[in-house]
Amino acid sequence: RGDQKNGGCMWKFAGMLGLMLFCGSCATSNAAASLAPGEQRLDNDVVITEIADGAWLHRTLLRSRVFGDVWVNGLIVREGAEALIVDTGWSEEQGATIRAFVTQTLDLHISHVIITHSHVDRVGGAKNVLAPDVLLIAHPQTLIGVGKWPVEDKLPVVDAATFPFGDELIEVFYPGPAHSPDNTVVWISSHRLLFGGCLIRAPNGPQLGNTFEADMVRWPRAIDLVQQRFPQARLVIPGHGDVGGVELFAHSQ
Repeated sequence: RGDQKNGGCMWKFAGMLGLMLFCGSCATSNAAASLAPGEQRLDNDVVITEIADGAWLHRTLLRSRVFGDVWVNGLIVREGAEALIVDTGWSEEQGATIRAFVTQTLDLHISHVIITHSHVDRVGGAKNVLAPDVLLIAHPQTLIGVGKWPVEDKLPVVDAATFPFGDELIEVFYPGPAHSPDNTVVWISSHRLLFGGCLIRAPNGPQLGNTFEADMVRWPRAIDLVQQRFPQARLVIPGHGDVGGVELFAHSQ
């Protein structure tokens, strides 16, 4: 009951602050809204970029009076006719746009959804991304809010969890509290791709961003554990900002 109470408070906090919650490095500017080569804009606040064969970065935008334009990163991975989605954007509308891109443009069935922690920039679009036949993977504290989402199958990540995705074996790793009590990272071995989420600071970001729930003492140790577990990473995706490589581990310390 204590866990449920703490989790409920966390979700209440997220609801109260709404779009003021964000993580990772949120140093942004209006220039972030311009399209780079290979990017496609689905609407004014959702941009898709193919970063590897069968892997796309989805970026969603919050226009905040306090923080300015805040872009957040998520991931789409294809395996055969199925898709795995990591994080769901800021809002239900953005979640619906991401789902339409995957199911209509890519013509894929969404079979797996991973949510890397419980802040609104990760869960905002979950209601429209999830469906009853989707396997939802997340830390137990993240899953506390799952009752309001249309999903039946859940895989809790206590320390680490692996699951098959076509011919791929996906790993979700919990390195301990850092940016949030429930932050996890996702390893896609075929692409040597690590989705670090808000545990990892963007290369162009000098700030840690939202630290309301952060454990500043254990954060460096969490990064060390991730680096030790996935030293072969080629692409490292932070929660906000540009994709980088293993240099982002030291940058995030």
